[in-house]
Amino acid sequence: MVQERKTVLLVDDEPLFCRSLADGLRADGLRLGYALKIASNGQEAMAVLQAEPVHLLLTDLRMPVVDGFQLLAWMLSSRREIPTLVMTAIPSIDARMRLRESGVYRVLRKPVDLGEVQRAIEEELTAKRARVEGISIVAFLQLISMERVTCELILRSGKQSGRMHILDGELVFAELGELSGEEAAHALVGLPDVRVDMVERRDVVSLGLNLPLSAVILEALRLQDEQARGPVQRSSAPPPPRPPSIFPPSPALRSPPPPAPPPPESEPSLIEQPKGKKMIINVEKANTAVNKLRESLGTGLLATDVWSVEDGMSIAGYNSQPVATALFNRITDLISETLAESGFPALNKYYLLDLDGDKLVVVIPLGRYRAGILVDKKKAQLGVVVSVALPKYIASLEEASRG
Repeated sequence: MVQERKTVLLVDDEPLFCRSLADGLRADGLRLGYALKIASNGQEAMAVLQAEPVHLLLTDLRMPVVDGFQLLAWMLSSRREIPTLVMTAIPSIDARMRLRESGVYRVLRKPVDLGEVQRAIEEELTAKRARVEGISIVAFLQLISMERVTCELILRSGKQSGRMHILDGELVFAELGELSGEEAAHALVGLPDVRVDMVERRDVVSLGLNLPLSAVILEALRLQDEQARGPVQRSSAPPPPRPPSIFPPSPALRSPPPPAPPPPESEPSLIEQPKGKKMIINVEKANTAVNKLRESLGTGLLATDVWSVEDGMSIAGYNSQPVATALFNRITDLISETLAESGFPALNKYYLLDLDGDKLVVVIPLGRYRAGILVDKKKAQLGVVVSVALPKYIASLEEASRG
């Protein structure tokens, strides 16, 4: 199979500089397998980009007819997927912000060093790129955290576009519009219908921000929950008690806690059943779900159990682990209680625990029942576990829980 020959488009209006740089890059292009095209301004560059495939853009900013900023703005709407390198004098703060909004990751200072340009082109052309679809941003960030990936994420939702830089599974940079840092990261996690492009990079560095992705996700979900509740409505009722101070009051000043409000009336769901009606899981269907999971994961599945919350006893499974079942039943109780006491959102479909020895545990809350999975990550890819096997398993267990 013949490998596709790539094209690098060089855009600059200074003939002598452009010719000199092109001579140096053509020799390197033979080694890396790319051809070099040249345009003298943004208008010529757009004509090339519309006429043929281009895999990398290397452009100046100050040019006649159509300058570099106008070219980048056009690419943002028409050729967003093409990586771009900018050559310019040390840009102002305003220029750097505009470049970031245009999706530019790297700026090469003029006068440029040929070796630096060659290295930058090689890194961009050889970088692993992937478009992630069909998986939530929260689940994807959990995968990146567990695998300690170093990469750049470009996240798009409608007309909004932002990015995260991840170093060894920790957030070191984020931006969305005028937001940056932790605030931008929380907003990015909350974007609806996100499309994610991932570029694995070796040159991601920390500039003072080092946050575990798990902490970023939890805080983002907490903020989303607060926004979903909306502003507190004013009423004639007495105001609610103030939250407790971080300094405990003396015994003489303590007062009994107010009675808890009655739970809101709602339609019965899979997790919360009407009083007096106990949810009974269909054991035959649960075992069918287990068999389908074994087919999906093969030898990567070490064990799985479906158990009752009340007594921690397994009712279906493969290579059952009674000690682990009791342990994770208790751990799930503690997590649920801690989240509720801390004001965080409740557990949703599942949570993951990354264990030593390349082992992964997934726990699935199912109302009066729970399920656990033990996976060998050497034999089952995380992407397959989270995006294929797990959704099918949860759907089958939910069906079994309906009787």
